[in-house]
Amino acid sequence: MKRNAGFTLIELMIVGSIIAILATIAIPRLMRSKIAANEADAVGGLRTLSSAQTSFQGISAMDVNANGVGEYGSFGQLSSAVPAFIDESIGSGQKAGYFFMVTTTGNASTDEIMWEATAYAISKGRTGNRTFYVNESGVLRGSDVVASPVGPPGPVATRVIADPVFGGNFPPVAQ
Repeated sequence: MKRNAGFTLIELMIVGSIIAILATIAIPRLMRSKIAANEADAVGGLRTLSSAQTSFQGISAMDVNANGVGEYGSFGQLSSAVPAFIDESIGSGQKAGYFFMVTTTGNASTDEIMWEATAYAISKGRTGNRTFYVNESGVLRGSDVVASPVGPPGPVATRVIADPVFGGNFPPVAQ
């Protein structure tokens, strides 16, 4: 009598169950690792922006009122300078699951002393959980305060929302 070699239905179901159990354990860990990597990249991007702003202002790359004190720059000014102060990935405003935004006042007398930048998750819970903020002080701040999951991913952090000096609630991110 000849016996057919192969797997029985029960054996295949057991293997399928084991694979499903392993996937339920591994996938959430993979997502948490991806979110942590995106958040670390956002923090690094804001540190780069902070250094770029200091350098841009320090060499007076832009001195609209010609008083010898340079203004801080926008994304366009920082990325189009020769040599560029930031790379094109940050200059595009989007990198590693985060939107980046740089704001100056648009007034030469205050752009010499004020700027702020925010990084917020493109999709909360999928690309990141926290919003990050830095301004001319160089203190990087982070918070998990975001708007509802419907609509924009979260509020853009502003001086009032983030900086405790102005009543904000973003604690400093560990250096």
